[in-house]
Amino acid sequence: RLISEEKRNKTISLLYSAPVSISEIIIGKYLGLLFFLVMLLLMIMLMPLSLLMGTELDMAKVFSGALGLFLTLAAFSSAGLYLSSLTDNPMIAAVSTFGLLLLLWMLNVNSGSATDNSNVLAYLSLHSHFTTLLRGIVNTRDIAYFLLFIAGFITLAIRQLETQRLQS
Repeated sequence: RLISEEKRNKTISLLYSAPVSISEIIIGKYLGLLFFLVMLLLMIMLMPLSLLMGTELDMAKVFSGALGLFLTLAAFSSAGLYLSSLTDNPMIAAVSTFGLLLLLWMLNVNSGSATDNSNVLAYLSLHSHFTTLLRGIVNTRDIAYFLLFIAGFITLAIRQLETQRLQS
């Protein structure tokens, strides 16, 4: 609904005529969504923190898992933002986002074999990078993967809206 709802309601032209750039529009919508997700993540983090009163937890592992969840949510959001910029129907954007994310999540299913192709697919999978962080291992390779994934889809969304703006 980030961009597709604007197109469906014909309010995208108001955004185009506003004294802000396309990249500011996209980044503003993305940061608004991230703020909402951070609030949800903070509420989720209350549960492990409440367990500290009665037991001992490995807080490094808890915060590593929270970082992994945040980066995964941020990556999902950037992909959804891009796919939302492709269509004017929010339902099509939602279903295509679900399909893309499911595909990217399941890429490492065949990684049990030792072929080079399966290693590449396992590296491209969101799941393999997320589970590394869930295990408490903060690896710069995983963080870089998520940041490049996010930057790539935000850049694609900006380019898509710039192209649509020029065509209209």
